[in-house]
Amino acid sequence: MVRYRGWRLRCRHPFPRYIGDGYDRALHRSTSSPLSAGLALLSGSFRHPRHPNDLPGHDVIRYRFPGSQRLPLTFNVNDQVVRLDPPPRLVFDDNHHFDFAVRSGLGIAQLYRATEIPAIEAGELVELLTEFEPGPVQFKLYYPTRNQPPKLRAFIEWFCG
Repeated sequence: MVRYRGWRLRCRHPFPRYIGDGYDRALHRSTSSPLSAGLALLSGSFRHPRHPNDLPGHDVIRYRFPGSQRLPLTFNVNDQVVRLDPPPRLVFDDNHHFDFAVRSGLGIAQLYRATEIPAIEAGELVELLTEFEPGPVQFKLYYPTRNQPPKLRAFIEWFCG
């Protein structure tokens, strides 16, 4: 990717059918408002935008759920939630490759700050556009209403806190 600047890459996995595929629960980030984990725009590269509108001129790494469209990048501009869809250089639907690409300096991505604190503190990632940071993110939990094993019930109670 560093050598061939014009290349675009998409990695994908089949979208699970949740309960039908044998999962006892599924957790999804909701794209609806209100926007509880903080998002941060992070970069392992050296070029940094000054405003969310500058992102189309940068190498952006995007995430998409399998079987759906790319997630928009979300910002708070003048107390308004703004969702942008800048053209991506890379698109992933799995966190491992998504995170690896950002840490390798291949571009800019919006990640959950809580999971990236060690990399930020180690200087591996740099927070960008902090003045445009969006509000917290809402999550959805899918689970069967019948036949809940105790471990699932405990998870549901913990998650719903």
